Amino acid sequence: MVKHFNPREFYRRLKEPFIIYEEETLLAQLDELRKAFSKTGRKVDIFYSYKTNPLLARILYQNRVGMEVTCKEHLVETLSFCKGENIILTSPCLDDSLILKCLDNNVHIIGDSIEQIIRIDNLSKSKVEVGLRINTGILSSKNHLVASGSSFGLLGISESKLKDKLKDLKLKNVKIVGLHNHFASQNVDLTSWEKNAEKILTMAEYFNDLQYVNLGGGFPVDYQDNSPKIEKIVSNLFGPLTKLPKDVKIVLEPGRFLAGPSGTLFAGVIAIKKDLVNTIFLDTSIFSTFPDRLLSNFTFNPPLELINKDEKESKNEYYIRGNSPSSVDFFGILKHAPQISIGDIIAVKNIGAYGTVEASSFCGSKKPKEFIVSKNSIKEVGSFPYEKN
Repeated sequence: MVKHFNPREFYRRLKEPFIIYEEETLLAQLDELRKAFSKTGRKVDIFYSYKTNPLLARILYQNRVGMEVTCKEHLVETLSFCKGENIILTSPCLDDSLILKCLDNNVHIIGDSIEQIIRIDNLSKSKVEVGLRINTGILSSKNHLVASGSSFGLLGISESKLKDKLKDLKLKNVKIVGLHNHFASQNVDLTSWEKNAEKILTMAEYFNDLQYVNLGGGFPVDYQDNSPKIEKIVSNLFGPLTKLPKDVKIVLEPGRFLAGPSGTLFAGVIAIKKDLVNTIFLDTSIFSTFPDRLLSNFTFNPPLELINKDEKESKNEYYIRGNSPSSVDFFGILKHAPQISIGDIIAVKNIGAYGTVEASSFCGSKKPKEFIVSKNSIKEVGSFPYEKN
């Protein structure tokens, strides 16, 4: 973080909550990911899942990361700073205009079904290489997660349909060169990662000349104490995937893993309630800062910290709530804290992924100001592509 940056003084100057994204942390996550996958001995390409947090995309692109997008709006935004050949698009809702825009800009399309592949083939006027999303049907046994690549996730083609439809598939211009599978986000079940990789390997055998296997993203952030490290996930994945031909490249689309740890919310304490539990209320809401806390079906207790308090740590425990009347407006539990007073500042860490991009104005909730912090500067950012110096 910027040398001598004082979040308490910064808050007093702004007089409102704010989110800090640390460039240094973002790039450290990228480096950790690259190191973990470099041990596989394969070429690995990383494409940032743009929908996770568009504000961080340019930094990652400047550090040799491509962009993965899912809609026309995000395609237009990324094309303003990113070459088309460095963009992947995957969507279950491809219309003709979106397909044509991808073809015109040399954007790599990953079809969600054989029907989409045929549609691309009919629209293409020249030879084009595409990917195909597969549905492994594997579920995680922990946290009742439903994988987006499972039979219940409804994304991608199942093995039974793949076998059936490949038999009679005749394409004029399109060649399927890669397979895509996004497993459950925030999945901490290592066994299910391995089982999913085994199924990917099985489905890859239906293709003779694959150039890549896209493992999507979903790698967990430390939202809970039992999140496995990325090295363990890679180890479980590459038990089965070592059997892929050596020239098959690995593609990754991480969003949460890169963006999550880079973001910290700073908010003020506006009320305190002492009852069966000690509860403090912040001047912001989960709805406007981190609705992913509500939308994701995993255990969540982000690291919380009391900022710039001189008292020593004690055994106080506080439930941290937002300022709306909703019972789910809950940030987490702060343990081993000194006595908290109205006006103190609480830092809620690891909220860089799916935060204000999914925010609502429920009960008058307002998006906090957002800043990207590097070693030498603090820059306020707004909705992409607009920025303030």
